[in-house]
Amino acid sequence: MDLKILQEIGLTEGEIKVYIALIKLGSSSTGAIIKEAKVHSSKVYPILDRLIDKGLVSYIKEGKKAIYTANPANSILAYIENKQSQLDNQKKEAKDVMAYLNTLNKTHADTEATLFRGKKGLKAAYELSTKDLKAGDKVYEMFLPPVEKGLSQFFINLVKQLSKKKVIQYMLFDEPCKESEGIKNFKNVKLKVGASPNYSSPAEICVYGNNIIIASSGVDEIITVLIKNKTIADSFKQQFKIIWQQDVVVSHGLNSLINAHEKTYQLKPGEEYVYLGIPKSQPQEHHEYWKKDHERRVKSKIKCRLLFNKDANKEILNNRNKYKGCDARYMPTDIKTPSYMAIFKDTVMMALPKKEPIVVEINNKEIAESFKAYFEAFWKLTKKEK
Repeated sequence: MDLKILQEIGLTEGEIKVYIALIKLGSSSTGAIIKEAKVHSSKVYPILDRLIDKGLVSYIKEGKKAIYTANPANSILAYIENKQSQLDNQKKEAKDVMAYLNTLNKTHADTEATLFRGKKGLKAAYELSTKDLKAGDKVYEMFLPPVEKGLSQFFINLVKQLSKKKVIQYMLFDEPCKESEGIKNFKNVKLKVGASPNYSSPAEICVYGNNIIIASSGVDEIITVLIKNKTIADSFKQQFKIIWQQDVVVSHGLNSLINAHEKTYQLKPGEEYVYLGIPKSQPQEHHEYWKKDHERRVKSKIKCRLLFNKDANKEILNNRNKYKGCDARYMPTDIKTPSYMAIFKDTVMMALPKKEPIVVEINNKEIAESFKAYFEAFWKLTKKEK
């Protein structure tokens, strides 16, 4: 018969052997027990003492010799009941200790933080933090970077799932990327591309209810921290809203200029952007970028109209007209300005194109429409260059 239950209730292998041997022998001295149980003589006394403590064995003295007897089999049930009583008492004591320990750390009682590593860890963190979201909930995601190929589809699918659940998602991307392109037309997604360098962050921050994810998904070593705390979540939501509501952003450097212009790729095929007041002088690295940009624009089927200052390089203007969908002309009047502006949708981007350009972005529909009207008034006074 399988006697495994005796091990499960707490008897050791040696205790089982000695107990069974005593049942077979009846009353016996240690010599017969050692022989029948096949245990070492040095171990038999400690085993017998433990069996006596457990109420499974008793003994009497016959002179100097101890004679041991196995108690009736129902003593096993008595042993289990006694053990259960001890567990009940321990459980009660443990609850009292837990209550005391909780009073020692009230400050962090409502905070949970978990560290994840690698792609699998990142995916697990996002799935855990979004699983309980429901229709009408608002989530906030900022400083979202382009991610490596292996994660791109995961993020697109995650946003798609939340969109289907009618969760309202506010998303602020650092720059145009596959992820922003893949989700920009989803329902319930409110998206902005191009976070100001003034609000730079080495990691993305996402707030789902009281869950906060801080992740380095745009770098080689992926580390994700999941924090659960209402106060911290509310502070990040407030920070997001301040950044989201900024109408005017000032930044510096060629990357800022490129990031601002890259937003034109949010336009649909057939739509256009316009540039007004392109100056004579621009650094060479700017020219190299614009050449590649026009090749990309043609593939995207986005149109553009460009108004150069009258003293701008004729060769550059003619070069732009060689690209499909581009109509480049000179300003009808001689306005010499070192800066220029781009207008598309509800955005005006102004830039001073020196080696480290100064870039001003205005995200306001009324202002964009007024500058577009200004552009159209000049455009009507121009003629196509031959």
